[in-house]
Amino acid sequence: MIEVTETKAVDTINTYPLVHVTWHKENCPVCEYFLPELEGIEESLSEWKFLSVNSTEHRRIAKQVLWEPTTFPITYLFVNGVRIFVAAGAAPLDAVVQTHNAIAEGTWVDPNREVDSGSSE
Repeated sequence: MIEVTETKAVDTINTYPLVHVTWHKENCPVCEYFLPELEGIEESLSEWKFLSVNSTEHRRIAKQVLWEPTTFPITYLFVNGVRIFVAAGAAPLDAVVQTHNAIAEGTWVDPNREVDSGSSE
């Protein structure tokens, strides 16, 4: 996982088709656990670009903060520059891999999407 600034993350999101961005901060126990876990699955998800943004460092260098979450870690998944998934906190690695694979294969369905039942009354 490559640690980048917000600006570099945006550039990468606009350049690569599948981008995973995890925001984290210093002194976050969940972040300290989850980031190394994510690094362990990068090889199996080679079509994805994995990035991390250190919120603490970002606040030190940014004149204006345009994009920063309030919960850490938080992960955003982008497809062709469009954010399609957000997850706060950590998750079981098998669920992370399954979600990434489904998105990459085009089979992922947003559980929050309203589905037309097709029924008429």
